[in-house]
Amino acid sequence: FTAMLRDRNGDIWLGTENHGLLRIGAHGVERLLPGEVLPNGRIGSLLEDAEGSIWVGANGGLFRLRETLFSAITRRDGVSGEYVRAVFEDRDGDLWIGGGGGLDRLGADGRIHHVGIRSDSPDALSVLSIAQGRDGDLYVGTYTDGVFRLRDGRLQRRYAQDEGVPSGHVRAIAVDDAGNVWAGTRRGVVVLGEDGAHAPAAPGLPQGLITALASIDGALWIGSVEGAHVLRGDKVE
Repeated sequence: FTAMLRDRNGDIWLGTENHGLLRIGAHGVERLLPGEVLPNGRIGSLLEDAEGSIWVGANGGLFRLRETLFSAITRRDGVSGEYVRAVFEDRDGDLWIGGGGGLDRLGADGRIHHVGIRSDSPDALSVLSIAQGRDGDLYVGTYTDGVFRLRDGRLQRRYAQDEGVPSGHVRAIAVDDAGNVWAGTRRGVVVLGEDGAHAPAAPGLPQGLITALASIDGALWIGSVEGAHVLRGDKVE
């Protein structure tokens, strides 16, 4: 270590010969490696100014570090996976986080809670999309396991191939003005209901991979590998 500093928050900053900068604080040991912001080489001095910025004198220049207006939530904070594919805020203000490690919920207590849903594949459940129905149930689209319907974090139903959902890639879910729940699959869109999943009969709908869905002014907008389509009633533009 070539330089040391204790800042106003009590965090310890450690400059090194050729391993960048370290901070020891509430989040444990954080590292700013050489080549990310700082150059390769020796850190010679550390200073905290009146605004709380940290000045770093290094072999390669003078750098100022400041706390930004956002924070990163990673495995260190309890998220199940670093690859986040879907983020959704429900009506109660809870934040649902879906990704390569499954499904997590960030509650009012500020803590992240993992929601255990079992995958049919040997890999972990991979979540691609999240939406909330009119009744408050949460719909979770996945990479290989169809759509899960949750109520208060508990599994109520699963829509898979035997329910009419083509296997794999439910990348988008949307709820229209009438309360219908739409899922975008690798083979077009389907409507999820009490009697399973059904493809609409409207001619002209895309039949390939659906990548985005949005309900706007009574119409369902569909983004896919075939372009953009709009479904109004039983007519497709």
